[in-house]
Amino acid sequence: MIYYYIAIILVMIIIFGIYCQIEYLKKPMKEYEILQAEYYTLYKYPAIGFYLDEDDKEMPMYDYDINKIQSVLFNKQPTIFHGVLFDWVPIAEIFDTSLEEIQDIQLANKALTIDMNKYLNDYSLSFSYGWNTKFMDLDADTDGHFNKNLENRLLIGIVSGECILYLSPPNNSDKICEMDFIADKTADIEHIQIILREGNMIYIPRGWYYIMESNNVYCILFKSVNKSIINWFC
Repeated sequence: MIYYYIAIILVMIIIFGIYCQIEYLKKPMKEYEILQAEYYTLYKYPAIGFYLDEDDKEMPMYDYDINKIQSVLFNKQPTIFHGVLFDWVPIAEIFDTSLEEIQDIQLANKALTIDMNKYLNDYSLSFSYGWNTKFMDLDADTDGHFNKNLENRLLIGIVSGECILYLSPPNNSDKICEMDFIADKTADIEHIQIILREGNMIYIPRGWYYIMESNNVYCILFKSVNKSIINWFC
């Protein structure tokens, strides 16, 4: 009988946790700003080991601190994580690889997806059960319309090259999605222009509008969407 009551208590705790997370995600932000986090500010200290650089100099190796990452994401503001992808082994392994080869690797071998998830999991929502990751490129024919992010946890990372990202806050009308902003950048739309460079990753909160455009440099990137029980309810 005692196990029955323990099970009920555990279920109630889980339900309460899901409820709190849903309410947090639904709560609108009163102010909007772009946050930035340098990779070294997210390290967990002390170092977990050492490696030799190109000059045979001993350099420290660090793990990332999930608590520091989650505290940044808790703000629900667009956040640029500078240089974090340089520490991701699966990204380093495909750095000089064409998009077609990357896609073939992802289809033929689950190792790339599994390895990516090991790093992405630090950025997960509560009650997460994985990520959907798609690799793609940007060219001169980029669609010029704003897209509204409907995902609770969307990450975009630059594998190689660089791109221009236009962000517009949720308080704009959905009608901006009907405008070709790239063709007419004089349109009176509140937005922020960001250059995303190789090794950088950005978190785009739910409700924000965005466009990605090539910056005259061939760019390979990935989009990762977190799969969570939370998404079933909001």
